[in-house]
Amino acid sequence: MEFSLNGEKVLVNAAEASTMTLNEFIRFKTRFKGTKLSCAQGGCGACTVVVQTKEDGKVATKTVPSCLMPLTSASNASIITVEGLKKSACGTGCGGNPIQERMTAFHGTQCGFCTPGMVMQMWGGLKQNKADGGSNMTEKEMEDLDLMVGNLCRCTGYRPIADTLKSFAKDTTVMFPDVKKGPFDEKSSDPGYPAFLEDSKSQAESKHWSRPKSLGDMIAAWGADVKVISGHTGWGVYPDLCALRTLDSAPNVLQIDAVPELKKIERKGDRLIIGASVTLAMLAEALKENPGSVGLAVREHVLLIAGHQVRNLGSVGGNLMMVRNKGFASDLATILAAAGGMVTYMDSSKTEQTKGLLDFLSYDKKEKVLVLSVSIDLGAEQKGSCMISLRAAIRPRNAYSLINAAIKYKIEDGKISEAAILYGAVGPHPIPAVWLGKALVGVKVGNVEKTVLDNLESLKEVYDQMNDDHHKEYRTRVAQAFALRFGKALDGSPTKSLHAKFSRSTKTVQRWDKPKADLESLAPVFEPHPKTTALAQTTGDAKFTDDEHHPMGTIHAAYITIPTAASTFSGLDITKATEALGPDLVKVLQASDLKKPKIEWSKNVRYPSPKGHEDTEEFLNEYVFLPPGEKSLYGTQPVGLVLATSQRLAQIAVSLIELKDLKQVGEVFIEPAKAPQPAGYTPYVFTRGSGDKALKMFDQKISGHQEIKGSFRKTAQANFYIEPQSCLAIPDEEGGMELTLASQGAVYPRQVISQHLEIPMNKMVINIRRLGGGFGGKITRCIPFALVACLAAKELERPVRFVLPREVDMAIGSGRQEIDSTFKAMVQSKTGKIKSLVFDVDFAQGSHLDYGSVHLSFMSQTIDMVYHIPNAHITVRLKQTHDGPSTAVRAPSHLEAVMMIETVMDTIAGVLGMTPEKVREANFHPHCKLLATQGLKGGMLPDAKVEGNTLIPLWNKLIKDSKFIERKRKVDEFNAASTTLKRGISICPARYGMFRIGGHAARIDVLTDGTLQISTNAVEMGQGIHTKIGQVALGVLNKMLNVKIPLESVKFTKQNTHVLAHGNGTGGSTTSEQACFAVEEAAFQMVQKLKGTVKLAKKMSAEKGKVEVDWLDIVAAGFKGKTPLFVADLCTYGFFRPSIKDLMYETYGASVSEVEVDILTGETKTLFSHVMFDCAPCLNPAVDLGQIEGAYVMGMGQYLLERRNHCQKTGKLLSTNTWTYKPPTIADIPETFIVDIVDLRSKASHNGWGWVNGLLTRIVNGLGLMPTTKDGEPSFKSSKATGEPPVLFSYSVLGAVRHAITAGGRQSAADISMPIPCTPEEVTKLTWKGAASVKDLVEAKVDAKEKPAAYEPGKLSESLSLGEHLVDLFGYLIMYGWPVGIAAVVAYFLYTYMTN
Repeated sequence: MEFSLNGEKVLVNAAEASTMTLNEFIRFKTRFKGTKLSCAQGGCGACTVVVQTKEDGKVATKTVPSCLMPLTSASNASIITVEGLKKSACGTGCGGNPIQERMTAFHGTQCGFCTPGMVMQMWGGLKQNKADGGSNMTEKEMEDLDLMVGNLCRCTGYRPIADTLKSFAKDTTVMFPDVKKGPFDEKSSDPGYPAFLEDSKSQAESKHWSRPKSLGDMIAAWGADVKVISGHTGWGVYPDLCALRTLDSAPNVLQIDAVPELKKIERKGDRLIIGASVTLAMLAEALKENPGSVGLAVREHVLLIAGHQVRNLGSVGGNLMMVRNKGFASDLATILAAAGGMVTYMDSSKTEQTKGLLDFLSYDKKEKVLVLSVSIDLGAEQKGSCMISLRAAIRPRNAYSLINAAIKYKIEDGKISEAAILYGAVGPHPIPAVWLGKALVGVKVGNVEKTVLDNLESLKEVYDQMNDDHHKEYRTRVAQAFALRFGKALDGSPTKSLHAKFSRSTKTVQRWDKPKADLESLAPVFEPHPKTTALAQTTGDAKFTDDEHHPMGTIHAAYITIPTAASTFSGLDITKATEALGPDLVKVLQASDLKKPKIEWSKNVRYPSPKGHEDTEEFLNEYVFLPPGEKSLYGTQPVGLVLATSQRLAQIAVSLIELKDLKQVGEVFIEPAKAPQPAGYTPYVFTRGSGDKALKMFDQKISGHQEIKGSFRKTAQANFYIEPQSCLAIPDEEGGMELTLASQGAVYPRQVISQHLEIPMNKMVINIRRLGGGFGGKITRCIPFALVACLAAKELERPVRFVLPREVDMAIGSGRQEIDSTFKAMVQSKTGKIKSLVFDVDFAQGSHLDYGSVHLSFMSQTIDMVYHIPNAHITVRLKQTHDGPSTAVRAPSHLEAVMMIETVMDTIAGVLGMTPEKVREANFHPHCKLLATQGLKGGMLPDAKVEGNTLIPLWNKLIKDSKFIERKRKVDEFNAASTTLKRGISICPARYGMFRIGGHAARIDVLTDGTLQISTNAVEMGQGIHTKIGQVALGVLNKMLNVKIPLESVKFTKQNTHVLAHGNGTGGSTTSEQACFAVEEAAFQMVQKLKGTVKLAKKMSAEKGKVEVDWLDIVAAGFKGKTPLFVADLCTYGFFRPSIKDLMYETYGASVSEVEVDILTGETKTLFSHVMFDCAPCLNPAVDLGQIEGAYVMGMGQYLLERRNHCQKTGKLLSTNTWTYKPPTIADIPETFIVDIVDLRSKASHNGWGWVNGLLTRIVNGLGLMPTTKDGEPSFKSSKATGEPPVLFSYSVLGAVRHAITAGGRQSAADISMPIPCTPEEVTKLTWKGAASVKDLVEAKVDAKEKPAAYEPGKLSESLSLGEHLVDLFGYLIMYGWPVGIAAVVAYFLYTYMTN
């Protein structure tokens, strides 16, 4: 078969083509590595490519998920990858396509792994929708296209991606400094359709694979033993539907997508005939020409299915066959059946038959059938029929329906003359609500809603046919809600639904306080430069771990895992795998093949424990492979490793290997409260105040105070990095090993793996180029699988590639801890001020400790956040649950601390009838309290110092700038007028303590052409760490040498342990600044080396007639050899060692959020979020904005969408992929998203700790007790970490949902316990509380608690107190002596009062 790839002719043997997807061919058989593989389901968009074909003389363009598309489908087509766009725009070595250039300029890429898919979807989607570079579309029209919902991004928060797309609109309003906006010239950037394809008639035909081009040939090829496919998207949901013929024993395949008769859509009389191979996108496009009610309802519902890429590939016939054969939760089947759907098909005798769609889906499923076409009745529109459809899902876009419904009806003479209602995605096929439909016939318009409410019991016929699973209760509620909405619609009221149509008007604002003018000399520091590799990421040039060249003979690995927890097996039976694969199955590694059966974390990774607790080796160390006879600790625990000649063969071998005598031998514990503590562990206790005072307060009556109780529970959130865990192990000389690894650091992997390989550490080389996201999941959890890859490579003496499939990655990688807790607080009744707080917590860590003790310590010690709680007592039980080891996830433990304390604040407000804002203000830390501390004792952290606290000025500013008071008033007005849609608003503050542990290194090499090469042990994973390091290095050189070196002159090497052997990993958000301090020292040393050459450079320049000396002149002089410098000596090294005063600091931020909640279906929409973060001046404000937005949206995911679900009986993880686990999409971000980066240092409170730390630093440094890095540019240390703190601010979204739910009236604010995540299903448990039916929600009057008084901002003073000035005076006196001290304080005193 023949096709084009980026304009190049490609010839592939058809038999070979039938064994692989388009993605596999591109990634394994070509040089183009820009197209990624992440989910292998079509759910993330990372693999998106553009397919162009010539149809009726015109070039048709569509975007497709290359991970699902068989290579055979590329026959005679032009395939364009992200590299092809760059090539078409400018050949090679230039900026790239306008989409790529603008994505770079708008900072739309962070880690960059998803970026090629984003670029291709944006370019192909605009072209497919005839946008002509944007000149034919407005911003609103672009948003309505819903183009990007099929693409997931974990880093950016989507805002810059949305802005990039909208920037091409003819009426764009997008704002960003110095960025080109408006439509682009599409023709100049179009690769064009290759001429050699004009007459191409190649066939994707082989002995076992048929792709006929006529109906007759198709019928002749079809038989009972043939597997039929069209778009081949079904195996993204059901892996057994994969038709790729990797083994000769696989069934023959009939691919029907090239049969012209099956791709037709034609109108015949009243009916629209839709060929079986018509894609969902083709159907939606065709229905544009049928604007009647039925056609419009079908079209709008089809556009809610999956993402663009899947709709471009998935077929109508294939969708219906999945319903028939698998009970698929289909939207399409419901809407087509409601539209009078009829199916024409071939039966097993090859006789053409026609049945009603519902009959077809349910009759004799054992009979082999072949769908030819589906037809719907559009003529009913001319006869007065109308149709409406609804759906509910955990996520509004790119998610399967939890329930959908449609009603087709006719109104004659003011009465309902026909009504047919269908419910779908609730059973094996759509279910008609026959009796409810009959009850509506004859009812007058205006009485339909009442009739629905009076006949709700008739829906029992639907409930009885629903799947009996954990969604049934939710589906029962929503079935009633949909019936009510249908009734309202027939009465003439709009069927308003939050997400029925993508009608959003996203408005974004990004602002930052600019640094003072005296810092301009440090340029490019503090400037919003795009990331240094951003353009390379948009063009596909940036390489990730699995993009590295695989040497000839590379072996591919795949885990063999035990499916259930608390289970044993006696061994592996590899007979079937060996027979099927033959020599392609190279080896199977098992526990018996290993010298060291366990990874001894206790000897390699520093696991500090809270005081009084020692972690046990049994809970710390984990098996490399679970040995036979040992009880599994979680489902999908590895028991062995398959090594085969290809990735697909390795995975097939895994499916054929059987675990002998597999049986469950114990009880499975998933819920924290029910799980046991690990052997040898006792509860951890953290306290604030004196002794047991916090507990004793509850045993006595305190005047004016009352006890308030509540509970808190959250499920786990996965890291969900888009790049899977990946590595390539290559045996090196002298028995060494070279490992290319996707890891957040090289030190721990090097230690662990060298020990197991029994080689010296200097023979273990680790390379890390960049990560496609980490979020904590690639600190320790990358080590076990990298270890087995190295063991296999050593055993075979061949390279071994190991990339974890998404399902395995998520199952063994785990995520955040689950928490179950109760609390009680003794509070002042009038103010809500907390006097004592007691928490009792069950903390689920999973199978092994990882950093569990660290995380529970951080959570407990920071639980007071921004509040002054004089007495606290936190008891935490570490629980061993049947799950993979929980690990670090963005803002580990701090996010949990915010959830817990803010739940307390909201509960107090509810019980006391106060506004949450007033309760929060009552508990804020006082502005100045001499040597005040915060945090609890009993853990690993020292007391946090309340120094430099800017919370109160930030809080006041956010309330004012967000117009919080006005917004809250409008929310109340909306709620008073709306019955089933309620709004909520909340404001939430947070602090995040930072700890600079040190140990980061940087090396600068200046080359003869003036370019710089920088090496660092900090890993670039989307946070812009390389860009900031480059800016700081050049800032120092430019200022001190009075030159202007462009940032483009800097190149970063990939991390290599032979270049930089020591240093800490990357995480905790402070790595960027610590690496910058290291490179600052290296740059300072470079300045010292080059200062001596400036005079020579001036002389050399003068000889050339140049007046001014530039960087190249200085470098040339440095290499000329006429100075004391040696030629090769322009290399310097910096290492960051923090001083006492630089060890810790606090960050402060807050956000306001407004949401809208459908109390009937539980769906939530975030209307507004305003985030304010005191972290300026930023080393790179644009990079930090992206970090803030991405962290905030990730937090929203935990609160609203993301949860790891397990089977409670087997322990098997059920949410292992993009089908079952739903992080936010571009449709989930706030409609109005404002981010302010502010600099409030001048308004920070002081209480003496700053001077104490400064004095201690001088003493320690003076005595030489603690070697530290020399103090550099002070302004660099004014910049604060931004990667993790903003996750905390997103609690305001949950607080707003809480407000909206209680506004519904059925759930009291006094006793509400908010589930996390607050999915639609969980919301309805609260909004339907006490309701027997939807009738109770709309008719019954519920006695709600008295409404809290309107919020009035407290008089929170920002002025510095006399005490603070005295503290400053004392500090200046100590540090600088009387004259300087008094003068400084007087000047500072006058400045402060003038500015305040």
